[in-house]
Amino acid sequence: MSINIIETFSVGFLLSVLFLVIVKKACLLTRFFPSQKISPAGGISMGLAFFAGVFWTCFSGNVFPPELTGILIASAVILLAGVMDDKKELSVLQKLFAQVVAASFLIGFGVRTDFVYLGNFANMALSFLWIIGISNAINLLDIVDGMAASVSVIIVSVFAAIAWMNGDNLTLIVTLVLSGTILGFLIFNLPPAKVYMGNSGSHFIGLVIAAAALTGQYATMERPLALLTPVLLLGLPILDTVLLVWVRIRRGKSAFAKSEDHMALQLLKNGYSKHKTLLIMMGITLFFAGCGFFLGRVSSVCAAGILFLSFGISILILKKMGRVQS
Repeated sequence: MSINIIETFSVGFLLSVLFLVIVKKACLLTRFFPSQKISPAGGISMGLAFFAGVFWTCFSGNVFPPELTGILIASAVILLAGVMDDKKELSVLQKLFAQVVAASFLIGFGVRTDFVYLGNFANMALSFLWIIGISNAINLLDIVDGMAASVSVIIVSVFAAIAWMNGDNLTLIVTLVLSGTILGFLIFNLPPAKVYMGNSGSHFIGLVIAAAALTGQYATMERPLALLTPVLLLGLPILDTVLLVWVRIRRGKSAFAKSEDHMALQLLKNGYSKHKTLLIMMGITLFFAGCGFFLGRVSSVCAAGILFLSFGISILILKKMGRVQS
């Protein structure tokens, strides 16, 4: 199957804008989110646009990989749970239950790690950890106007580029439609935001990104370090989550407790504007995404250098932000 890159991306983008206008107006008329000053309808609109865009692309190309069924079911589960959370906040256990159910669908349809040196149980456990972890990592970024969407669209676009270069149609379909969907929403979410994605949108995006990372092809026998490509591409969300959990635990708080220890909020506290904070976070994302992109396209020696550089920068960021928050 040959994927029309421009058409697939454009379908996601146009449907996202269309559904956002319709869903936002419908939520306003029905007072679906009565307590919200700015509507979190972005999650619903992105979900609908993604589903419609994927179906359009697959049926026009007369192909529907079985793993895609799992991605659609799992993303629908997490989207529905997110909408319920946006309307009336769910407990941590209720959210975790929905995430476990969604992850189970993905794994059941073959969207999982398959490392030959790990047993079946270890691969399943690692897959659960990855899916739930990344879903929450993207959710934690949704703290400043445009933050989660701008960071996500960079990451997803690089995943799409890698999938295109590797001839990986399943991952290419998912990432092209998702990147167009996110960009269509981002137009209305940049500061000052006119609409929010809500927990429904951030968890939805995170889960689809996690799934796309698992369906992608990265390493060869000559480039084994390329297996770490998804980790590098998602370097900023992972780093922010690690910092957040570390600071909370160090202060004697629960890792799940709400706080203002996010990297972006600390930048705002130190005098940076929303726009500058957004640019800084996007810059860090571009650095890690660039490292992830080249990791699978250079020699093992160069790949080791990229990993060493990425690790060093991560430590510097953690130390810098740790001092700021102490």
